[in-house]
Amino acid sequence: MIDGIGRLAQLIQQRTAAGGRAGNTNKADKAIRAKGSAKTEEPPAFTELVIRVGALNPDDPGRERKAFRYFLEAALLSDLGTNLINDPKFHQLVDIVQQRMEAQPELLAASRRAARLLLAMPKETTEK
Repeated sequence: MIDGIGRLAQLIQQRTAAGGRAGNTNKADKAIRAKGSAKTEEPPAFTELVIRVGALNPDDPGRERKAFRYFLEAALLSDLGTNLINDPKFHQLVDIVQQRMEAQPELLAASRRAARLLLAMPKETTEK
């Protein structure tokens, strides 16, 4: 499972960093970003994660928790297979994992930081 989490975290960091540079109109910078995005195809789990996080209501008081839950689901589906999304036991597993993480102060703080990063991420996905 570490591979899925690591890959999703890497994509989130790349997307957030690229969004921070989005205001730059330098032709060389645009060429570098275009070349980099052509090399990296985002997995379906990441694309779905971006869509789901982007759809969260900004006024929802539980949006950080939901964003992190979507990340957990995407990471697990990335490693275990997308066919699990329709299995009720999969969602029970995600509940248990999230509850255990929230019960540990260090993991709770890390999950909140991750959620804020997800929520700050630009919402458009890379064209394929």
